Amino acid sequence: MGQNDFIPRLESLRGLAAVLVAAYHCGAMYLQYPASGFSRVYFAFANGLGCVVVFFVISGFVLARSLDKADPISFVSFARHRAFRLLPASIVVIGLLTFLHERFGFYVGFEGSFAPLNVLLNMLLVKSDINGVMWSLTVEIAATPLIFISVRAYRKYGRTPLLAVAAVLFGLSFVGQYRDLIGANLAPLYAFLAGILVHFEGPKIARFVSLRTSIWIPVLGTALFLVAGMLKQDAGLMILMDCIGGALLVLAISQWPYQPAMKLLDWRLVRFYGRISYSFYLLHMLTVAPAIALGARWFEHLNPWAIAMTLSVLTTLAAAGPALACYKLAEVPGINLGRRLAGLTSLRNRAFAQ
Repeated sequence: MGQNDFIPRLESLRGLAAVLVAAYHCGAMYLQYPASGFSRVYFAFANGLGCVVVFFVISGFVLARSLDKADPISFVSFARHRAFRLLPASIVVIGLLTFLHERFGFYVGFEGSFAPLNVLLNMLLVKSDINGVMWSLTVEIAATPLIFISVRAYRKYGRTPLLAVAAVLFGLSFVGQYRDLIGANLAPLYAFLAGILVHFEGPKIARFVSLRTSIWIPVLGTALFLVAGMLKQDAGLMILMDCIGGALLVLAISQWPYQPAMKLLDWRLVRFYGRISYSFYLLHMLTVAPAIALGARWFEHLNPWAIAMTLSVLTTLAAAGPALACYKLAEVPGINLGRRLAGLTSLRNRAFAQ
């Protein structure tokens, strides 16, 4: 597989992580965390923060590939690409939540401010108090210059500066003032650097690992993710384990794309959720809240873990339709518009050059 080809299993991994985030939010309402017994096993898989860390690793990897294959690109062009990728869906979702709040008093999680300026800031991913899960997108926006500079730095100086910056960010992740600097959790910021390093260093690693030995890389990555899920959420060690586990999974997927050990990621249903994963992540809380109300009414005779699993399935199914609509009506048009504008800019630059 070429270094810059699309990797279906990577998209599937993102979809699987998005579904597990929804499962975490359903479980968090009924199961004590940190938990014991079956609940501990539940949270090993539904590792909410760990899934977000995996998102960050994937973003670092994918964006490094994109920058690496492109002609010399300015930061303005890169930031514009990110804006057209992230903002259309966020604008639609915040607009929908604002309408539902004004019309029905509906909100998800904790009720944020729906004042016009705050709505605008949430749409632009500067704040995330209307839809709490969007804190990770605020971090994605903050990471944009870090990713751009890191790719440039690797090209010029190799991996040393990236490792140094990752070490500094890891140390800062234990400092409360740093973690809350932008109103979103910056502790996992170094995960983007892990993804960038996997892109550049992955082929070198693969040359020294046989196909038979490579099967242990996703096994180890999955094991780290599962163990981290049973630790306290937001703990520094947990985030580090999730980061390493996510990097190992991305390494295995990118360097051994047809490895039988990861056949789950080829299932059509998993591929579907991978395709709509961004919109699903933004919208799933709209179905979590009604599902929890439904669970309190219809499934109260079940064990808490059974309620959590049932609601996870219902939430995953219910959010698929709205997520698919958002993907087709907001994500895809936004991406296409960004590409057209990039093409016009390229043509204009060539015209000036002549």
